Amino acid sequence: MSTTTAPRSGPHREPAREGRAFALSALAVATVVAGCFLALFPDVLPSSTGPDRSMTVAGAAAGPYTLRILTWVAACGAPVVIAYQAWTYWVFRRRIGCARKAPTPAPIPAPAEDVPDRPGPLHRSGEEDAPRA
Repeated sequence: MSTTTAPRSGPHREPAREGRAFALSALAVATVVAGCFLALFPDVLPSSTGPDRSMTVAGAAAGPYTLRILTWVAACGAPVVIAYQAWTYWVFRRRIGCARKAPTPAPIPAPAEDVPDRPGPLHRSGEEDAPRA
């Protein structure tokens, strides 16, 4: 149990709580995804026509040459993606938060009283609106 007196919400909230919430959310998502893969193993794509036609892990794997090329592409591309994400986080770190509220939209003005009545959708042109006897 925490003994700090910092408020739990607002602009002065504890950064450790936000980090813990993010880490636990990421862990929950990873657990669900891992559970789905473990439930399907060894099938990658189960067949609806019969279990003998399902795509397995061994059947879905690429060849050694393709895996070698993709490893080099990932080794070169992943640092670029991580650097871009870090830069984006750094740029927008103070622009997102609860301290500033969005402006409320202006109220819609009420219609003026001197607007003439317009004919409804069933009004025929050329006829006068006269009471029927």
